[in-house]
Amino acid sequence: MLTSVNRKRGLPAFTGGLDWNLKFFESEYRVNGFLAGSHTDRRGRKLDGSAGSIAFNKDGGTHWRGFLSFDFTSKKYNINDIGFFRSPNDFGWVAGVLYRDYQVTEWKRIWNLSTRYHLRRNFDGIEIFNSVEAEGYVMLPSYWELGVQGSLDVGRFDPFETRGNGLLRKAKSRNLQMSVESDRRQTVVADVGVQMQNDSRKMTSFAAEADIEVKAASNISLELSIAHAKVNRRLAWVNNIVDSFVSPDLITILADRTTTEWDFTTRGSFIFTRDLTLQLYLQLFFAKGKYESTVRMASPDVFIPYSYVAQDFSDLSLNSNIVLRWEYLPGSTLYFVWSQSRFGNGGTYQTPIGKEFANLLSLPMTNAVLFKITYWMNF
Repeated sequence: MLTSVNRKRGLPAFTGGLDWNLKFFESEYRVNGFLAGSHTDRRGRKLDGSAGSIAFNKDGGTHWRGFLSFDFTSKKYNINDIGFFRSPNDFGWVAGVLYRDYQVTEWKRIWNLSTRYHLRRNFDGIEIFNSVEAEGYVMLPSYWELGVQGSLDVGRFDPFETRGNGLLRKAKSRNLQMSVESDRRQTVVADVGVQMQNDSRKMTSFAAEADIEVKAASNISLELSIAHAKVNRRLAWVNNIVDSFVSPDLITILADRTTTEWDFTTRGSFIFTRDLTLQLYLQLFFAKGKYESTVRMASPDVFIPYSYVAQDFSDLSLNSNIVLRWEYLPGSTLYFVWSQSRFGNGGTYQTPIGKEFANLLSLPMTNAVLFKITYWMNF
């Protein structure tokens, strides 16, 4: 595949590549991957880059599955004239092994155990990720599902947190997740999950989510979910500033950031006929944070106390959609969409959640109405 972008008063940009997915021994083994290249011009400076990956997979077999993969993106790989790519300049290996058992017994229907290892560096030799994780899953005879996952990351540096002003030494982090889901065949389905994390800089976090789906009829379903997360004292970027009394160079200001999030989401689906459906979506999202103990970064792992006022924040948002779909003729469809959004500031970190609800509903709204009709022409 080859794609190009041509603009007035600008040189064209090109990207292209090929991919493959080869199966062997009755699809028990598979080799897949891709190679891609890009050519762009930035202010008279030509950039030619490449990216690729290759993976060896064992997809079949009674019990054992696994994979081993390698991927890379060169420093000058740039497809942002055509799509979006967050950051090039890395290469890494990922390997995983899975053991599964689908033999139904008195205590389970399915269970599996898996482990995964991820090592990643950039082309300057900086280690970005060095993590291992393990996961277990079981489906009980009652069709309830239980899951647990743990991970450890000892990667040495974060090249992104300082917003381009050098490397930040990463803290070793540990993560644990657990989930329970009830029988999805029932009229009411519940799902609960929790996540806990800490690191070597004494950051702690806790997150929980609960979801309930009610199937009022074969053609009507309603889903409600609530999620909450709190991260305590994570060392985070605040600003890059110039202070001639400290250094002639740009200095990075960091602080211990504490954040709290609430997410309330509702989804609904109504199937009136095979050709007429209605979908509903509503999300209320609250995020707030505060900064304490500001420091300046003297080196990737040396931090010196520094007086700097970092503003608390409290962001609120509401997003809702109603989509009516009518297939008035086979292959021909009419869509009617109404969307409303609200976004703004909700006060300070100390503002209680009840007050934030009121603040959200008082924000100015943006409404949009869309109408789309398609007609299938069969020649």
